Amino acid sequence: MFCENCGKQLSDNARFCPFCGASVNGDVPAPAVKTQMQESAPAAPMAPVAPNASALIYRTKCPSCGNVQDSRFVDTCKKCGTQHQVDTVNNGFLQIYRMGHFSGSIAGAAIYLDGEGMGHVANASSVLIELPPKTYNLHMAISTLRNCLDIPVTIEPGKTVCVKSQIKMGMIKNTIILHLVDPSEMPPLA
Repeated sequence: MFCENCGKQLSDNARFCPFCGASVNGDVPAPAVKTQMQESAPAAPMAPVAPNASALIYRTKCPSCGNVQDSRFVDTCKKCGTQHQVDTVNNGFLQIYRMGHFSGSIAGAAIYLDGEGMGHVANASSVLIELPPKTYNLHMAISTLRNCLDIPVTIEPGKTVCVKSQIKMGMIKNTIILHLVDPSEMPPLA
């Protein structure tokens, strides 16, 4: 299916166009067409300061409906259509790198902050999550591997907290170990 407003291809279950924000079913009016002057306006906010931030998967949680989705730095919720723009002044960021390991390499690692799901991160991949400032309990799980040494992460406005996740093999059970690290210790991204 294609967006009637901008012509981009959409997924079959999309309610809003992720490119222009137009409603797919026509219940909500499409955004006004941009003028040439608006299109030459300053560029959208850039990724927060993090090593190779443009190559990260940027994840947001919609403030209106709670939908968690991978997105761009200015995006529309695919579930309810709420517009979101990255706020590098008032919010902070959590960058998680899942270190590559053969154990659990097929399944994505689920991310939980204070018990709430924040999507998954693939093996040997990174994700960047925008969060309001506070201290969160970070927990990760991979399929049936739920044993994780949780850590508190304190998010501050305009700053990025970096965490590496690794699997430690055990005799009876494996454990996910989370490490707070300096941004310079995060791996380069292609």
